[in-house]
Amino acid sequence: MNGASSRTPRQLDRQERIFNLSVLGRKTVREIAAELDVSTHTVVADLRCEQERRSEELGERREIEKACAVAFYQHIAAEGMRAAESTPDIKGLDIAIRARTRIDAILGLNVKTPEVDSRLQLLVDALKLPDDDA
Repeated sequence: MNGASSRTPRQLDRQERIFNLSVLGRKTVREIAAELDVSTHTVVADLRCEQERRSEELGERREIEKACAVAFYQHIAAEGMRAAESTPDIKGLDIAIRARTRIDAILGLNVKTPEVDSRLQLLVDALKLPDDDA
């Protein structure tokens, strides 16, 4: 943020009030300037600063939510793999694959289907026990 850390609490309060008057109150820059007895330049600058601050805050929240979701699905994937190791049923493996696919989607790492299919086949081949070929 440009100079946001050097703003006083009074300036930050004004910045938020200007934003609220603009967005919630649907007031023009001139109306806000007149109501708060500041210049239109100050209103425009404060609006820009507050929009940047809110945008950054929203971005930080999204990243935190993403991290929580990824951690959740990593846990599900690990549990699925444990289940796959303890039983001959592929249900656990299916759960692990679905969780990993969800993680990739959350992170924006969606891969084209043919590549996913080939990777899954490699995983299935790697999990085969030596006596499975008999």
